[in-house]
Amino acid sequence: MYARELKHKEFDAFYGLLLKYMTEKGFVDQEFNREMLNVEAKRIVSAMDHEVIALFHQDEMCGFAIMMFGQNTFNTGRFVQMDLVHIAPHLRDIDSISILFDKVYEIAQTNDYNEVFVSRKNCSFTESEAQEFFHSDSYFETDQIWKATI
Repeated sequence: MYARELKHKEFDAFYGLLLKYMTEKGFVDQEFNREMLNVEAKRIVSAMDHEVIALFHQDEMCGFAIMMFGQNTFNTGRFVQMDLVHIAPHLRDIDSISILFDKVYEIAQTNDYNEVFVSRKNCSFTESEAQEFFHSDSYFETDQIWKATI
């Protein structure tokens, strides 16, 4: 198993996995706009402030991570915000998650980004998979986010 930056010619495989992620997370319903998802996925693959990492098992794409590069407005802190992270359920374990995130860290460090933020809600991991990985890989919970629906 290995991870690397997605190539444009691999968009169809990425888009297929993105649809599986959306289905697994319960986002595909009567309101789901497949055409808009396709447009947004193409934008992400081409955007300068994003990077898509693809995970491969026996040379077949089985997962992805969408990185968004950012910088704080009032200080020089540069960070990577993980937008979506997905690995096919039958291949999802601590090793495959680690391989994917090792590539994320490598790209972040190469580009002088020193922090990675991950929202549990954006990952297609079970609670136990998330707990095992994030607790073993130097992550710590930084904040509790409060949300108001208005």
